[in-house]
Amino acid sequence: MSLKIVAAVGAGGAVGAMARYGVGTLASALARGTRFEAFPAGTLAVNVAGCALMGVVLGVADRQMVFSPVTRALLITGLLGGFTTFSAFAADTHSLLKVSLPMAAVNIALQLVVTLAALRGGVFLASRVM
Repeated sequence: MSLKIVAAVGAGGAVGAMARYGVGTLASALARGTRFEAFPAGTLAVNVAGCALMGVVLGVADRQMVFSPVTRALLITGLLGGFTTFSAFAADTHSLLKVSLPMAAVNIALQLVVTLAALRGGVFLASRVM
């Protein structure tokens, strides 16, 4: 593991997280006062934008091979990972679809069910500890 790559991931992650906050806050503000106010518009906006950007970056990176390993780490793992990890889920699922539809379906199901169960377990645990 290279220090340059670690630094690139950290820098990209910081910018991505700040962008996520900004986009999420803006989308939520735009939904305020509408019938969609209770809907997580910020999360949806970030996930859609992050997945679209991940598609562009991967499309360029895979076809043109123009990004160095440091640049890939900065853009994909750092910036887009900090912006939304849903883009990583979407990219992984896209890769699995090329290999095996059943494996992609298992990934989707496991990611949704297991992560929601883990969250519920964490909430339950915290309520018992507090």
